[in-house]
Amino acid sequence: MATVLSPGEVESRPSLADWRVLDGRLAASFRSRTMVRGAEFVSRVVDVAEALNHHPDLDLRFARVHLTLVTHSAGGLTERDVALAERISELARDMDVPAEPARCRSLAFALPADDASAVAPFWQAVLGHRTAEGSKPVELNDRDGRLPPVRLVGTGPGGRPCLEIHVAGETLEDRVAQATKAGGRIVDEAGMPARVVLADAGGNLASLHTTRASHKSNS
Repeated sequence: MATVLSPGEVESRPSLADWRVLDGRLAASFRSRTMVRGAEFVSRVVDVAEALNHHPDLDLRFARVHLTLVTHSAGGLTERDVALAERISELARDMDVPAEPARCRSLAFALPADDASAVAPFWQAVLGHRTAEGSKPVELNDRDGRLPPVRLVGTGPGGRPCLEIHVAGETLEDRVAQATKAGGRIVDEAGMPARVVLADAGGNLASLHTTRASHKSNS
C-alpha cells in the first residue's frame, strides 16, 4: 500500500503552491474565466488523469474549476496525488488558467452524539449517506461525494451542532476578524493558528480549521 503523507509534507512542497490540504484532501481552485475554457481545461485534466490512472473530483462552474485529490485506497494523500496535482498545475500554467488557492475551502457538519452507534442509523437513513469504514469519530459520507460529510462527535462546546469550515491558511485570521466584527465571538482559540471555534449571537458554532496558517497570500 502507498505511504500516506502528512499535510505538512504535502503543503511544504514548492511544486504544490497552487494547492491546499483541506480536511485530508488536496484542493485547488483555478479561474477559467469562461465555462468553455473551463471545460477545455477539465478535458485536458481528464486526459492526464487517465494516463496516470488516478482521478480527481472535479467541479466545473461558470468561471472556475475546483478540484480535490485523495488516494481512497490508502485512506489519505500519497505521492500519486502529488504527481497528479503537479501535472494539473502545469496544464493550468500552459493554458493561462490562474490558481486561486485562497478560495479553497470545504465544509463538514459535526453533530454532538455521546453514543454515535445509536444515532448513526438515523442519520444514514435521512441523509442517504454511508458510514466511512473505521472512521473515528464516526463519519457519514455522501455516496456521490457531493454533499458535506457529517461527523458524530462527543458533546462539544455547549452541546451544540457545529459547522466545520476548512480554509486556506492565509485566509483564517481575516475570517476570524470579519466574523467577530459581524457580531460573533471566539469560544475556543486554544488550537490557534490551526483551529478556532466561534459562535454567532445566537450561540450557533462554527469551527474554522486550516493546515498551515503561514501561507502568504497569492491574491
